[in-house]
Amino acid sequence: MKFKYYIVSILLFELLCTTVTSIHVPVDYKSSSGGDQDSFGIGIWNGDDVSINIGTIDYTNPGSEATLQLTINDFTFPGDAITQSTYNYVTKHLTFVALTPYSVQGYMLTVDCVAWKVVGKIFLPVGYTFSGLASDQTSGKSSIFTTFSNGMGVQIVKINPYTQAMNFLGGPINGAYQTSAYDPVHKQYYLGYSNQTGTYIRTYSPPSKIVQEKQIYFQGQTPPILIAPFHQRFTPLTNLIMGTFQLSNYDSQVINGIGFLDWDLGCFNMTQMLGLDADTFITTVPDSKNDLIYAFTYTVNPDVATLDGGIFIKTFNSTSAQLVSTKPYNTAILAAF
Repeated sequence: MKFKYYIVSILLFELLCTTVTSIHVPVDYKSSSGGDQDSFGIGIWNGDDVSINIGTIDYTNPGSEATLQLTINDFTFPGDAITQSTYNYVTKHLTFVALTPYSVQGYMLTVDCVAWKVVGKIFLPVGYTFSGLASDQTSGKSSIFTTFSNGMGVQIVKINPYTQAMNFLGGPINGAYQTSAYDPVHKQYYLGYSNQTGTYIRTYSPPSKIVQEKQIYFQGQTPPILIAPFHQRFTPLTNLIMGTFQLSNYDSQVINGIGFLDWDLGCFNMTQMLGLDADTFITTVPDSKNDLIYAFTYTVNPDVATLDGGIFIKTFNSTSAQLVSTKPYNTAILAAF
């Protein structure tokens, strides 16, 4: 496999070339969705100039914006539509894809969210899209599941985000990437893909590699599910995989909804946790101790014909499937943990 040898051969670690402005606020942060942590989480957003911002989010008392902790200059974060970021709750390391605005070169950066500094930087080969990042929630170095594709199928690997070493798990899969998540309880990586015959999810559990594959269906909602990349997250409180989907309502408007994977039945059970017609769910985060789900949304103003709107943080009760609160948020969060 030419790609395997190519990516190992370009093993570079250019930490000294990364321009970082550190703004360190002494916050003893915790996270809303991992281990014994609660209240605080981590967010990624782009700066007004060419930069990536990393900071803390208070989910219990969100205020009006995130607290900036670190700015990485000369990069942009492409967003998390195809899951290009992940957080390790064991090491407190945040890993994400970063792009340089003046070339097609991509990188995978890792930030220590205690020391607030870049601790890993590796090249991503030109022409390949990396998606489906998911930490295995261990202190091991080769700790990131990811997929890559150049339009000729999806490959699955575990990658060391500090050295670029790879362990190939499978592929190419004949289809397009849809979703991914890691279940640390059962130690399985869930990879979703679609082709002309439907949507499928495979589970991988190294070193045994592929474990199962099922065609996935959706239950509990009349509006059809749109076949587009969707987010999955492991929910520590229930040990379930949560998905956030785009749906089409009765007026053919695109709305967003949340469902939970029933792996035994091979289906997502959709809930009444839905956005408005004007909402776009950017990222969703399940709480680890309470039956709450936090959704960062971009909401278009329905009273005007332009895209004037705003960013909001919505809190849902996952037991009652009811919206608890909607609060304006001044930070354009693109990924959160």
